[in-house]
Amino acid sequence: MWTDDPAGLRARIDRFLNIAIRHGMRTMLCLFDDCEFSGRDSHLGPQGDPVPGVHNGRACASPGRAVVRTPAQWAPLERYVTDIVGHFRDDPRIVASDIYNEPGNNYVFTAAGAAPVAALLPYSLDLAKAAVAWARSARPAQPLTIGVWNPGWADENALFVELSDFVSFHNYADLDGLRAQVEHLKSHGRPLMCTEWLARGLGSRPQSHLPSFARERIGCYHWGLVTGRTQTHLPWPGLEGLVPGDVWHHDLFHPNGTPYDPEELRAFRDTMRQQTA
Repeated sequence: MWTDDPAGLRARIDRFLNIAIRHGMRTMLCLFDDCEFSGRDSHLGPQGDPVPGVHNGRACASPGRAVVRTPAQWAPLERYVTDIVGHFRDDPRIVASDIYNEPGNNYVFTAAGAAPVAALLPYSLDLAKAAVAWARSARPAQPLTIGVWNPGWADENALFVELSDFVSFHNYADLDGLRAQVEHLKSHGRPLMCTEWLARGLGSRPQSHLPSFARERIGCYHWGLVTGRTQTHLPWPGLEGLVPGDVWHHDLFHPNGTPYDPEELRAFRDTMRQQTA
């Protein structure tokens, strides 16, 4: 999108930021992403309709795994990062920038489950280091981060923390799993923000997790607001039998604005009320 029309992309970001701030929400931009569900590279033009019954079935990576594995093609990526970060570097509507979502996530998701493809991680780590340096060269006022997303990694997670101004992380576990990860990450002595949570079938739910985030003073972005074309209310591919019945995986609202579960919204309101009292 940026290569084809940089000014148009900046204008659409600006429009989104205005919509969000009118509703009292500041935005965290995310520039790169290795997580994908479509199994294909992004392309200009009309996008395919949602794949019936498939979670996020059209999602593409950014810039795409083939480009990540080809450093000779990274020059435009530097121009993209410095242009976007530089253009919005003093914008108070932006709370932070998540430079790279899930670097090294090389899984292809199918109905049979998740399977890894050819090695991506070494290239992703190099791109992560380069991208943070490019972003810092634009001198943004907002802090930068790369989230800890694979709890089984040690050296990689240490690198993500080292590159970041504050520690961000993903957690889709139950309350015990969340508390364990938080205790580990607190050892870095920096502010924490959970940039992905809420997976009902895995035990990650508002009623249990919001009070814990509040007690620890951890900001949190749950996955999904209104269910729609991304179909992220459906389980991750391969986990369709995770929860019986029609329990939603992510998301809070139906398209008509009615809540999936009014008790969850009550948990949000109660927690926010306590934090502002």
